[in-house]
Amino acid sequence: MKVQAGIVAGVAVASAVGSVLVALAAGVLGFLLQDSVALVGAIVVVAALVLAVVGVRTASATTVKRIRIGRVGIAGVGKTVYVSVLFGELSRGALGERLNFAVAEGTPGAVDDSISVRVEPHNLLKTPRGNLYLYAGNIRTVARSFQQRLFGSREYRIDIADVAGEELYSFPYPETAYTRFATSSDAILLLVDYPALFGGSSHVTGRLSDHVDLLSRLLDVTYATTGTRRGRRLKLPVALVITKCDLAPEFAVDPQVAAAHVISKVRDSEARNLITLAETHCRWFEIFAVSALGPLPDGPSAPPALRYADIEPFNVTAPLLWILEEKYDV
Repeated sequence: MKVQAGIVAGVAVASAVGSVLVALAAGVLGFLLQDSVALVGAIVVVAALVLAVVGVRTASATTVKRIRIGRVGIAGVGKTVYVSVLFGELSRGALGERLNFAVAEGTPGAVDDSISVRVEPHNLLKTPRGNLYLYAGNIRTVARSFQQRLFGSREYRIDIADVAGEELYSFPYPETAYTRFATSSDAILLLVDYPALFGGSSHVTGRLSDHVDLLSRLLDVTYATTGTRRGRRLKLPVALVITKCDLAPEFAVDPQVAAAHVISKVRDSEARNLITLAETHCRWFEIFAVSALGPLPDGPSAPPALRYADIEPFNVTAPLLWILEEKYDV
């Protein structure tokens, strides 16, 4: 009789809070306690816990965590093309399905099937100065672990701001919407291109010391705006993204081998000052070799304009996925 009474009472609670299994467990608990008072108390406690879980799940379903990612790099390293292709890759295939990624309304049309770039043969259109472009998208994680199933999926809004690289030479002055965005970012994508590190292209993007100075100024302002004491590392993931790694000699044979070789060479190159700066002041740091477009044809075979179907992106999503995993456990 006590088992039946426990189960009936448990199911009654279940109808109120929507958890049959938990309520049945409450009934069994009451039987084991062999006490009607304990039975009622157990059911009340379990019901309160279930209601709390339901409340948390409701809150998690309606609250979206905003992640601001500062994308920095001097002119010509491929920042705009990289972010455009990144959003295109996040929107497609198995990765897009896993993350439930959706481009936010108002994001530049460069993430559509036409990525709006010209090839002459490797010189792409520059981002107009004086403009701020916001790339935004929403991610909803799929519940995979027991904890995620218990508390529901999590939702994030990814914001990445884009400006002309020429405007970063005097960063963070004058203060603009972009400087305020970058210095309050939750993570940093620092883009340096392959030619700046190793040569191999007639397109010169400036001295490597320019990249070091830019990161140093950004970290100085971030220390001030976050109130972090000097000597403590910032809770800021920094991904050093080596763009245009398709220029590496080995890339045409094996992109994965080429990327690993590029990363090993970076640590032994003049970029070590840049790496030391990031590793000293930031809690998370990693290096990625990427190619937004893949190898492009030169000469008469070069298309006058590129469509998304014409390019072969390599590893472009890896830096963002690393940030989401390291800081947000996504």
